[in-house]
Amino acid sequence: MNPHDWICLFLILSKDEQNYEPNTTHLKRLLVCYIHDFAKMDVEIAFVLKNKLMHKIEEESKDLNKLKLGKIKKENLSLVYQQRTNHTVHRCMFFMLYNNLYSTSDLTYIIGLNETVKTNDVVDHKCFSEMIKWYIAVRNTLLNVMSKPFTVQKRQQQ
Repeated sequence: MNPHDWICLFLILSKDEQNYEPNTTHLKRLLVCYIHDFAKMDVEIAFVLKNKLMHKIEEESKDLNKLKLGKIKKENLSLVYQQRTNHTVHRCMFFMLYNNLYSTSDLTYIIGLNETVKTNDVVDHKCFSEMIKWYIAVRNTLLNVMSKPFTVQKRQQQ
């Protein structure tokens, strides 16, 4: 089973917790551990749980001004985008490898930028957008599960 299956099973069983009590408790523990590990890598889940990220973007491209805005680089699945901070606009490089370090609004902006550039290959364009949309769906699923109360009771010693 993958984590999405765990979440679906938990949501089904939590509708009638009394009948499935030992199973829901184990699934809650499993999901809590998974979400806490996921929060070490994802910027939005780390923010909700008030954790620090363990990963940072390490790759930088020196030729940002030479590259076309929104053009996909196939060798490392990256593209150049513009970011505004304090009344200044500067170019940055988005790496698909680090999509977990970007907020959902940034990822949505990058999808939109990718869709406006017509020089990208059709297959690359679709693949790039679909991978980002998939990750946003995973993040939103975890954030929705996190909104459920996760009060796991300690097992009584016998």
